[in-house]
Amino acid sequence: MENKSIYGGVLLKAKNIMDFIMTCETPPILTEISRNTAMNKSTVLKILHTLELCGYVRCTGPEKRYSLGTVFLGYSQSVLSTFNIKSLAEPYLTTLRDNTNETINLGILQNQSAVLLSKLESPSAIKLYSDIGKGLRLYTSAIGKSLLSTFNQDEFENYLNTTELEQITPNTITNKAELIQDIEVARKRGYAIENCENQPDVICVGFPIVRSGRTYGAFSISAPKYRVKTTDLENFIKYGKIAQSKIIAAL
Repeated sequence: MENKSIYGGVLLKAKNIMDFIMTCETPPILTEISRNTAMNKSTVLKILHTLELCGYVRCTGPEKRYSLGTVFLGYSQSVLSTFNIKSLAEPYLTTLRDNTNETINLGILQNQSAVLLSKLESPSAIKLYSDIGKGLRLYTSAIGKSLLSTFNQDEFENYLNTTELEQITPNTITNKAELIQDIEVARKRGYAIENCENQPDVICVGFPIVRSGRTYGAFSISAPKYRVKTTDLENFIKYGKIAQSKIIAAL
């Protein structure tokens, strides 16, 4: 948060209380909220009463456990209907394109495909083929594999059981066990690498955009294999992580 004069410190206290409630697997009681927000119980109780009056929290059961109110469902629908990941991410992806001098793609998950929302071309004379609005296979593309790395176990198993792993290029992964291992590696390191699996002689590095358990999309850096040396790949990962963290922070 920028260093600005803040009006209404109680709003920040209310936010801290709701943030804590949001992270709890089981609705907390007053004592737990007080202990974890570093506020005395009297202050917390007064704020909770006001939040309950506004519909922001609910108090239920004999133990008086607090959970977020259903009013947030309406807020979330409004946010989702007006939110534009393309507009938010584009300044950071433009910087990424300028830092790497390679093509940057942004996509979202839609109907078991990665649909491209935007493409920032490399200044190089050699252009890579991809169309805005086109759906990419999840298992062959860097953006797609990044999105797969955000799937939970049930979602990933369902994808594997309903998707035929076709051979698109000589490097395409068509063995389920190998794909599972590849996605697990991507999940652990926070990015996915596509080594000529979707287009011959094209290497891509993909990064998921995830915050608070919600996946907003993914982006990738794409380049012809002949000009990607080890140091170039390291820079793709370095600058990609920077862009990823800045986009997530801006969400």
